[in-house]
Amino acid sequence: MSPSLTRRQVAKGAVWATPVVVTTAAVPAYAASKDICALDAGASLATGFEYGEKIVDANTNRTTEYFTLDRGGMDVYGLDADETVTSLSVTLSVENANSTRTAGNNQGFDDPTQNTVNVDDSGLGPGWTQTSAARARTTTINLEDGGTTTRNMWSVTFTNDPLSSGSYSTDANGCKTFVSSDIVTRTAGYALQYPNMVAYSGDPGNLIVSQVVTYTATTSKGNTIVYQEYILNNDSIHGVVKNIT
Repeated sequence: MSPSLTRRQVAKGAVWATPVVVTTAAVPAYAASKDICALDAGASLATGFEYGEKIVDANTNRTTEYFTLDRGGMDVYGLDADETVTSLSVTLSVENANSTRTAGNNQGFDDPTQNTVNVDDSGLGPGWTQTSAARARTTTINLEDGGTTTRNMWSVTFTNDPLSSGSYSTDANGCKTFVSSDIVTRTAGYALQYPNMVAYSGDPGNLIVSQVVTYTATTSKGNTIVYQEYILNNDSIHGVVKNIT
């Protein structure tokens, strides 16, 4: 079964911005004991990272940075007629900024758990909450080719209550599709503002921040769907790793 994906790809660009993890893809069908309905999934997430368009305090060489969530959600296909999604979470892991803050040499973004940040979560979608944030640490990343790599990454995790949000539809075979509510209801629906940051030396340009997004869904029949996409080294390394059990 190859359902059409409904999540929209979102990307934006600006001289000082690094938008993107944007994902929209299907996980290979998983039959197991299912005779007709085969589990499948699609997911998307769009992020924005802005290092500051100008130095806001010339005397101290300080600026303001922003991190935003702009769109995202998950679709689960091929649920049995009596099967529901019972939990849903997404974790965004971001490579931590290095200490030099020199243009062209920093693919990371500052750890919000180690800095003073102003949080605006007023645009989170129905059922979504931020449940945790982890400080930067060595993180192992599984790659498409079966190998692994490591990065120093911080992370934020959001969870969704699928019992009170999202929607179901049923196809002609009686198989159901679950569509989660969007993580945010508008661009920058979740935003972190970092005031009083040390400005870069030179123009940071269009850096693509190394990041990993992991969606995890569980169902009432004990199935777990993990969908993970990574973008590393200014998008020179990217791929999708997924598992359905």
